[in-house]
Amino acid sequence: MYNPLEKLRKGEPFTDADPAYSDKALVSILKQIHDDLDAAVLDAYGWQDLQDASGKMKDGIDEIILERLVALNAERAKKERNGIIRWLRPDYQAPNEVQT
Repeated sequence: MYNPLEKLRKGEPFTDADPAYSDKALVSILKQIHDDLDAAVLDAYGWQDLQDASGKMKDGIDEIILERLVALNAERAKKERNGIIRWLRPDYQAPNEVQT
């Protein structure tokens, strides 16, 4: 399923077997779901600058995303070492911790 998806994303031509498999697996729907998820993640991180005018992720940004995630991880690790922890669900994750 992901081989035809990759071809679809790159704009490569399908082989004779690809269209039948693509139709069966609904690869175009899978592509749309992945594109929507990618856009939602960029919005959640505030990284809209990595999207093109149509809201899709720009080409060749994997290295930029990795650099930003590594920097974000380092920043959060530093805060955690200083006792600043941002729980997503404090009642569940840290019910015995003092919440400020």
